[in-house]
Amino acid sequence: MSAPFLFVNTFTYGEGRLDDALQACKAANEIIEANEPRMLAHHIYVDDAHRRMALVQIHTDSASMAYHLNVVLPQILHDASWLESEESQLILGPDDDGVAESLKVWEPQSQVAVPAYVQGFTRPASVHS
Repeated sequence: MSAPFLFVNTFTYGEGRLDDALQACKAANEIIEANEPRMLAHHIYVDDAHRRMALVQIHTDSASMAYHLNVVLPQILHDASWLESEESQLILGPDDDGVAESLKVWEPQSQVAVPAYVQGFTRPASVHS
């Protein structure tokens, strides 16, 4: 079994813009859930003390993430005025579709890290029931 493709992104939102950021994230979740069946998970975490958010996505493969970047992300970012800055982007898993290079186009100042996969396993969801 091949490793899934994980994407972790940290970014900051503007002073007093948490509600705007959360509203945008809710709308993004709805678009993603309806249009990206190969994205297995999409979670957002907030550190309001530092106006920082973290986004975690789990995809079946890098092609799913490439689809997200090229087709769905433009729909989501039509109004990102709440977004202050991208901080970091972490890719975990085989990047067979050039996602790291695409991310550099979206946010050239953001650092993209791509550590090499070593080993691991994934349990099927049915094991947890």
